[in-house]
Amino acid sequence: MFEHNTPAPVVQLRVDYYAPARMSDVLEVTARLFKSEGAKLEFEYEIYRQGDATLLVNGSSVQVFTNTAGELLLNWPPYMVELLKQWEPLWKQP
Repeated sequence: MFEHNTPAPVVQLRVDYYAPARMSDVLEVTARLFKSEGAKLEFEYEIYRQGDATLLVNGSSVQVFTNTAGELLLNWPPYMVELLKQWEPLWKQP
């Protein structure tokens, strides 16, 4: 994103912890992208302990696009329009 001069800072983050992870645990992380008409990235996350499929954490984040001066962009950057076409099968409706 920086290569395109459009940083995407995190403006909202939610994390719910259900169980601890141990140093020896192998974790499985799933991230889902929600479809958004606005120029923002909305993700939902789940972290499971591999082996017993225990849900350890779920959460979500919202990122917006800015220019390098930190000014909010209201439209999707052109390179993101192309990426979104590729990601379309992965979108999840809220």
